[in-house]
This record gives sequence, C-alpha cells and structure tokens, in this order.
Amino acid sequence: MTRSEHLQSARDFLTAVATLRTMPRQGQAVAEVIWGATVAAVSAADPEHGISHHFAPNQQWSFRQAAQRIVNPSLTLSDLDMCLDNNQRTLHTHFYHGNLTGRDLQRRRNAGLTFVNRIIATAEQSLP
Repeated sequence: MTRSEHLQSARDFLTAVATLRTMPRQGQAVAEVIWGATVAAVSAADPEHGISHHFAPNQQWSFRQAAQRIVNPSLTLSDLDMCLDNNQRTLHTHFYHGNLTGRDLQRRRNAGLTFVNRIIATAEQSLP
C-alpha cells in the first residue's frame, strides 16, 4: 500500500470505530480497531514508507523505528511512546484479554483516538 492508501485505511478504521461504539458489547473490537488505525496512520506518516524496506509498525520494535522517522515538533518521540503504550500494550491487549473496566476502557479509547488523529494530521501534512 502507498502512504495515501494507508492514510485512507486509518480514516476508514476510525469510521468503523464510530459505528462499533454505538453497538453494545463491542469494547474489545473498538480497542483492536483503534490499534489497526494506529498502525495504518504510522505507515502513512512514515516518510520512508514505500521508499526503503521496512516492517509494518505493528510490533514495539518496528513501531519505534517508524516513530523515529516521523517525529516532529508537534508529535514527539515521547508522544509516540505513550501512543504505543496505550494503543498496543493496553488496547490491543484488551482485545485478547478483556482486562479493562468500562471506565478505564473509555478513557483509554479516547486517548487512543486522540493519538491516531494526531498521527493522521502528521501524515496529511507530510503528503503532497
């Protein structure tokens, strides 16, 4: 996929999140789709995507490699580390284990969506 296609994919995932949030008992699915949107958005924001060989940013090490390439004044490495912690270690884990309480899940989902939207904005600014 191209960076633009990854960007559209991230947006599509956010649309799916909005739909899933209206459905009962879909908290785990919402958590996983936010992680999917994160991976797509990071791929879209990565200036080397499609230019050099790289791995999908769906694991901690590959996410961190991509993060180092997309860091900018409005999206720091610390921001991206917090995103990884929230969206992968917490939300992605919740998909498999259902370990978050309702209130914590809502707080983590909201934070996750904020991170994804910030990464999408970075991708939009970096694409022609």
